[in-house]
Amino acid sequence: MASEATLGYGTQFFIADADGNFTLDKLGQIKDVPLPEWECDDVDITNQDSPDATKEYLSGFSDGGEVEIEMVFRSDEYARLDTFYRQKRNMRICLPERDSVDASFEGTPPESTPRIDFEGYIKKIGGSAPVEEAIMATITIKVSSKPAFTEEPAD
Repeated sequence: MASEATLGYGTQFFIADADGNFTLDKLGQIKDVPLPEWECDDVDITNQDSPDATKEYLSGFSDGGEVEIEMVFRSDEYARLDTFYRQKRNMRICLPERDSVDASFEGTPPESTPRIDFEGYIKKIGGSAPVEEAIMATITIKVSSKPAFTEEPAD
């Protein structure tokens, strides 16, 4: 059976302008793009009448968590990201169409599919400058809306 795996090589991450349009260039030289993790809270509703002394739960509010992006440091990119700090923005992750190192897309990013859209804000900007490695920048984005996965191109 052939593998259904798709390489992440070529994945692109976009932050929209203040009007919500993806007109800005994608973030550059990203090492890893984690996808938002959608998780709901557990609400404990256990009470004196819970059957068989068993805890009971309901699903609570959902939380998109945080996305931490590591990228090769560029001073102009670092300065640009700093201007977005704490501003709620539309964000988009464009995934490659198939398992290929040519990073082909269905359509042209940032309008390509498959993609993941969500709102968020840059919560933290950091980095590191190790002695024998590349200088890295790290941004932490707080996801503030339910991520939307789009697989097929719009008609």
